[in-house]
Amino acid sequence: MTTEPAPAPVPTSTSTSRVPLYLAAGIGLVVGALVVGLLWLTVGGSDDDAIGGGGSAPITAPAKVGEYQRFAEVPGNASGPGKATAERMSAWDSQTAQRISTAYDGAAATVQTYAKADLSVIFQVQVVRANAPGLYVPYQDPKTLGLAEPQQDVKTFGAVQCIVHVQARAAESESPTQVVATDCQRTGGGLTVRVPTAGGTLGEHPDQVAAVVDEVFTAIR
Repeated sequence: MTTEPAPAPVPTSTSTSRVPLYLAAGIGLVVGALVVGLLWLTVGGSDDDAIGGGGSAPITAPAKVGEYQRFAEVPGNASGPGKATAERMSAWDSQTAQRISTAYDGAAATVQTYAKADLSVIFQVQVVRANAPGLYVPYQDPKTLGLAEPQQDVKTFGAVQCIVHVQARAAESESPTQVVATDCQRTGGGLTVRVPTAGGTLGEHPDQVAAVVDEVFTAIR
C-alpha cells in the first residue's frame, strides 16, 4: 500500500503580500528623499540668502562712483605710459573676475578699478552675483597686549561691513585713533560688492569706502 504525498501548503494572503524589512526601509528612504528634494526645490531652492554659487546674468560696473571714474577713463591714462598701465590693469581685473567666478561655482563676476582724476586715490571694486559670508577678524585681547583697543575690528556702516585696521597705541595714550579700512563688503539677495583695499586717503575713512560699496551695490541691484 502506497502513501500519497502530502499536498504542498497553500501560501496564505499574508505571506504573499509581505515585503522584506530591508526592502521596505529602502523604499521609505527613497520616498523620503524625493519628498525632501521636492520641498527644497519649492521652498529652499531659491533662497537668496544661501552662501555660494549664484546668478549668471552679466554685470556692468558703473562708469563713475561718486568722484571716481574707471581707471582707463582718467584723462592721464588716455595715451602714453598711462594708457599702457590702464590696459594692464584692465587685463588683471579680468583675470581676477574669472577667479572670483570660479570660487563661486561659476557665478557672474566683474572687477573694475576706479581712480580719482589726479590718481591720488585708486581702488578696485569686485562684484559677484552670489552671497558671501560676513567679514570677521581674529580675536585679540587688547588688555593682554597693553593696547587701548584691538588692532583689527569689524565696523558696520548700514548694510556694509568693513575690516578696520587700528594703529596700535598704548592703553594710557590719549592720542586720537587712526584707522584704515582694509576690506569693505555688502552682501545679500544674491549679490556681493567688495572693495578689498583703498589706496590714498580714501582708506583712512571707512565710512567713505562703505559709501562707495553701497553706491555700486545699488547701481547693480
